[in-house]
Parts: sequence; structure tokens; C-alpha cells
Amino acid sequence: MQLIAPLSDNLMAFLRQEDLLGQAMLFFLHEQFRTDERFEKTLAALQQEAILFNQQRMLQLMEKLHLSSQVKASDEFTRHDTKTQRLIQKSVLNLKHLSSKTAEYTQLTLMVGSAISSTGDLAQSESLFSQVIDNTPRDEEKALAYFNRFQVRLRRKAYDTALVDSFLTHKCYFAGQMRAKWQ
Repeated sequence: MQLIAPLSDNLMAFLRQEDLLGQAMLFFLHEQFRTDERFEKTLAALQQEAILFNQQRMLQLMEKLHLSSQVKASDEFTRHDTKTQRLIQKSVLNLKHLSSKTAEYTQLTLMVGSAISSTGDLAQSESLFSQVIDNTPRDEEKALAYFNRFQVRLRRKAYDTALVDSFLTHKCYFAGQMRAKWQ
């Protein structure tokens, strides 16, 4: 601060109070990045790279555990050690930092939801499948998310809502089939 221009002690004390200088610098950088097209492109490329890395890591983990994007009744018998549970939880955290607008996001969410349901965290997996249902326009992905949520709700013994998900699974699946047939 004093290398640029000498500042009075009062001004320096003011800027140090509640980290005003640091906050001002962060605000300035945020505004610079927000208006810089290169930053937007770099951020998009980094997010894409993160999605691909997470997707590759999840595929390897799911293959090792004999899991798939589609939840199966036998998934609840999957044995997890501390390392795989940590990897799955890390994938859930990474998923929260990614943009839901990318094409791979839905597939990654389905994989992470399936993996997290195999650990017994049914509430979190149900939430991830609901996110897919709410955010994807593709009927095939919605049908898979409804089916997975149906499986999770069966395990939770929420039979009334599971039945609704079963109906919606078939509705989305056949809507997707009909749409594909007429295109």
C-alpha cells in the first residue's frame, strides 16, 4: 500500500478495519472477470474439464463396485470401504459446484445419485434424482431419474409416492419413444 503512494495512518486504519481493502480488491477483480470474455471462456473450459474428470472417476468407481446409472434393488448390498465412501461424498460436493446447464451434468448426477443410494443415503440420492427430473428436458433421462427415485422410495417404504414415480417412468419412457419415432 505504501509503495504506491504514502497514506495517512487514519486511512490505513480505515482500510484495515473489517478487511475493507481486501473486499474492495475482490469486488474489483470480480467485476473485471465478469466483463472479460476470455475469463468466461476459460471458466467454461475449466468447468467442462472438471465434469469430464469427475465423470471418468465416477465411471471407474461404479465399474469397480458393479453399479450403473440405473439403480437396482441389489445395490443396497454393495459394500463400501472408507475410501469409496469418501470418493462418493467428494463427487457429491463437486457436483454442487458445476453448472447444471452442461450436457454431461445430467449423466453425472444420475451416476452420483446411484452411487450415493448404494451407500444408504436415500434422502440425498432422492434429491439428486429430483434435480434431474426438474432440470432435464430429455424424456429418456427423466424416465431413468423417475425409475431411480422409484427404487429409492421403495427402499424408504414410501409406497404411495413410489407408485407415482413408477407411472411417470413409463409415461416419460413412452413419450420419448414416440417422439423419437416421429422425428
